[in-house]
Amino acid sequence: AYDAEAFVRNQDLWGTLRLETGLIPGTPSVSAFRRPFQTLSRGRRVITEERGLGLGIRQQITLHQNVTTTAVGVSAEAEFRQTRPIDESSNPLRNRYIDRLTLRPTLQALIRTQQNLRDLVPRTGLITTTVAEVDLRAPEGNSGSRAFNQRADLYLPVLSAVSGGVRATASYLTQNRGSIFNTERFALRGYRDLGAALPDAGNYLRFDLRITQPLWYVDRGSVLIPVFVDALYGFGMGQAQYRVDAGGAPALVERRAAATGGLGVQVNGFRVEVGLSYRIDLDGLDETVDRWAWTLTLR
Repeated sequence: AYDAEAFVRNQDLWGTLRLETGLIPGTPSVSAFRRPFQTLSRGRRVITEERGLGLGIRQQITLHQNVTTTAVGVSAEAEFRQTRPIDESSNPLRNRYIDRLTLRPTLQALIRTQQNLRDLVPRTGLITTTVAEVDLRAPEGNSGSRAFNQRADLYLPVLSAVSGGVRATASYLTQNRGSIFNTERFALRGYRDLGAALPDAGNYLRFDLRITQPLWYVDRGSVLIPVFVDALYGFGMGQAQYRVDAGGAPALVERRAAATGGLGVQVNGFRVEVGLSYRIDLDGLDETVDRWAWTLTLR
């Protein structure tokens, strides 16, 4: 099997290519990538170019599968990465790349999840995901990255009669430097373009409540729309993120919260969402920051 993603940013091609085979135990995979992502440097948002190669293995064990599914998935990926900062036009700010060798193990558990044919998300069940990242080799004078992210998604059958999905999420992140994990994985929608609002080194908690409601199921390859579009849907979500202050008794500080609503389209399992976010907390940010922000998310 293969998976490919490509996009153009400032007339520059970026993307990821992954190949894997199920003919060998462990489902080994090889990947190549060149992608931009955001990092934090002294509280400022910095765009970074990352390129490299990855080798991975994964194994899923199904414990029960009938109306509901209970399964455990384990994977590990080693990546040789080269990074350097770039500007908004994708021009390098430094010619030399920084080399890293990174290990990223992942453990996922599906507990009594149920997702019917027309459900865009599970209608019931619990999914837990644990991801760690550690640099096995880092340049001299640079601290190796270390991060841990634990996430639990609880799906509630409140709107199951109309194929809608309700998801309550709790996430925990700890990292020794800012933005080890891509901001798409943890930062709130509406804040991802604001460097001062992105998670820095430290410990963070995030809580989400999201509703996904299908609006139109498109016939695959129809005469009117000759593409493989699955469905058009609406979504609404509330999110809150806190930094956990470990000094003395643990306390929740530096809250960021947002409410987002919008429309999405699912094409062969790939989703594109356009939303409008209202930023509830602007403390510590530039006074010119607008409370309203348009968001574009690829999932």
